[in-house]
Amino acid sequence: MKPGRTLPLRLAPHPGEALDSYLDALAHRLNVPLIDLGWSFGLKGGPHSVLQRHDIPANRVVLLRDHEAQAINTATGIPIPALHAMTLARYDRRAVMIDHTSRQINTRTLWARGRGSRYCPDCLAESGGRWQIRWRLVWSFACTTHQRMLADTCPVCESIPGFRGSGTHQPPSPGHCPAPISLPGDTREQSRGRHRRCGANLAQTSTLLLPPGHQTLAAQDILDQLIDIDTAAFGLYTAAPVPTATALADLRAIAGRVLAHTLHHGLLDAMATDPVTVELHRLARHQHATQRTAQQRVGTAPPLAAGAALGLTHAVGVMAADNADTAAKRLRWLTSAPGPDRRPTHASTLDDWGRSTSDTFRRIQLAALGPALRPNDQLRYRVGAVAPTVRLEMSGALARARRRSLPSTFWPAWTARLLPRRNGHSAVRGSALAASILLVGTRLNHTEAAELLGGVVRHWPVTTTLQRMHASPHWDDIRTALTALADRLDAQPSAIDYERRRHLDYTDLLPDPLWESIRQRIAETQHTRMLSLHASYARHLLFTRLSGLPPTCAPFPHPGTDDVFKFRLAKFAGHLTPRLTAELDQAAQDFLALHQIRNEPIVWQPPAELLDGLTLPGPDPAGLDLAEIHRLVRTDGASPAMIARHFETTSEAIQALLIDHPAPQPEARRQHVRHTISREQLVDLHHEQRLSLGEIGKLTGYGRTTISDLARTYEIPITPYRAGRSLSRPSPQAAEQP
Repeated sequence: MKPGRTLPLRLAPHPGEALDSYLDALAHRLNVPLIDLGWSFGLKGGPHSVLQRHDIPANRVVLLRDHEAQAINTATGIPIPALHAMTLARYDRRAVMIDHTSRQINTRTLWARGRGSRYCPDCLAESGGRWQIRWRLVWSFACTTHQRMLADTCPVCESIPGFRGSGTHQPPSPGHCPAPISLPGDTREQSRGRHRRCGANLAQTSTLLLPPGHQTLAAQDILDQLIDIDTAAFGLYTAAPVPTATALADLRAIAGRVLAHTLHHGLLDAMATDPVTVELHRLARHQHATQRTAQQRVGTAPPLAAGAALGLTHAVGVMAADNADTAAKRLRWLTSAPGPDRRPTHASTLDDWGRSTSDTFRRIQLAALGPALRPNDQLRYRVGAVAPTVRLEMSGALARARRRSLPSTFWPAWTARLLPRRNGHSAVRGSALAASILLVGTRLNHTEAAELLGGVVRHWPVTTTLQRMHASPHWDDIRTALTALADRLDAQPSAIDYERRRHLDYTDLLPDPLWESIRQRIAETQHTRMLSLHASYARHLLFTRLSGLPPTCAPFPHPGTDDVFKFRLAKFAGHLTPRLTAELDQAAQDFLALHQIRNEPIVWQPPAELLDGLTLPGPDPAGLDLAEIHRLVRTDGASPAMIARHFETTSEAIQALLIDHPAPQPEARRQHVRHTISREQLVDLHHEQRLSLGEIGKLTGYGRTTISDLARTYEIPITPYRAGRSLSRPSPQAAEQP
């Protein structure tokens, strides 16, 4: 034959046929050696020859050069796109990664076979020995048409089938083993030189039959569809489709772990109930025991169909699950099983499963591993989030940016939802929550997180707070809330730069002359006397609101012991009225303007919508009965702590409500009590009869706070009498007499 001419005989390829199978069938039909057929195309060498100029294997079943495709097209009439589809290039960047320069297949990202092809004996019998290109992929291990496993080797010589040709070979015999065999006493070189073929009829090979509907067939069906499209959208990928290569990287990661565990430790009890799985496991273990050491590395592509079926069937079962919870349960045994280094899987070692995996798979890994992770690691890796964090932010830039949006004491309304009164010490729980937010997606430890927020809390309260939340039956939703808040602050920072606020000089906040001016205006308009000692409470209240720091960090002194001051500062929120709050807000605005801050509100908190749909341990302060809170403050004189116990929330949340929505001053009632109880009567009841303010309130029908305010209005000194020490009990009518 002369090179480059059109062949006198045309042969159509079968659907999905491999190029070397087609050339084998064509050479057989023309009754010429395969290498001669190549020369007739104008191409040098057979399928495994080496290009002398570039020393590159000319494996045309992997990839055709343009001039090669053109030559074969000229000789056979097969369209050039169809010729390319008969090579592994059909699956390039999907099921295999091909180096187009060397025609070598990259096995680092996706599994790939080094040589040869699997085959279905029934398909060979029906097609006259024609081979499918997909049989060359690791992802093909079963024939869904004939419901049987693919064969790996020749049943006679046990060689891996391939296509061989040389100048002295006879024309190929499709469907028969072309491997050279040795005569007794021959060396390997001598057997190759004789070119004597095995010739076994591969259509008669026996393989494991699979029952209809078996999970192995279902997995193969999904893989067959997957390798022919660019995007995976089955199972867990339905909501967030990914490139096919990424989905196959996920499957490789799972299958590699399945094989590593089952080949060394045996099948799980649940897997051992299926006879087909048991047989596949037996075949895979036998093959593993006889293969070379280099092929036993974890993550290496399984050379035989049994191992591929065992690993990939379970992998597809995980990723084809209807929901993430089901997938995580199917994967959990692999996360608790020892890895290749004999250590259990940890969140920091998830990359060891495989590179280039999807966020969807990482989420399942973390969901499976989540219950075993410490609460701080669950936050770090954003367990349960749609896009979990596997590669943590290392530079610290994320945490430094996020702290600008975080007050050191956290937001009272959020603290009340996440950590009710019974779940921690009020002095530190808010600061511990703020530090916990900095853990999300970062490598910070508890000490570093606390220091970034001004060091107002040490590492151990952060640890114990996380442990208490983790022990809560609502932990999953608490974790979701903290993660969602961190994401919100990263995407849309707070309207307040709390890092700047923490470093302002608050020495001149609400100076005494300003407080005196406010006090006089309040007395004139509300007929209520604010004492000079209230200045310290008002000043500390403004400090905590503006700086986001606890009152203990204020640069000015406070009266009394720390505990007494904290109690009175909390109670001061009940003394606030709309007018007084407006005066203090104006003082805060003026203070910010003095420090060139004119574009920030006094206070800010994240939108409550972030918590919608979550079941959290504490009630929403916004849903509390504000009118009842005002009544308890004005009529009963209840402290924020007492009100918090009544509503099962935190004192800080009640204080925040009373600051944002101060209880109105009951002017009509104040006027009425002055007409009902004269100064002389109040002096007699309190100093002569030695009744406490609470007892006077019960006798007269008013609350203790009302009587206390009336005493201050009358400038009557208040003595802390104990109840029950009075000698006589006047009737309400007597008390009302002028």
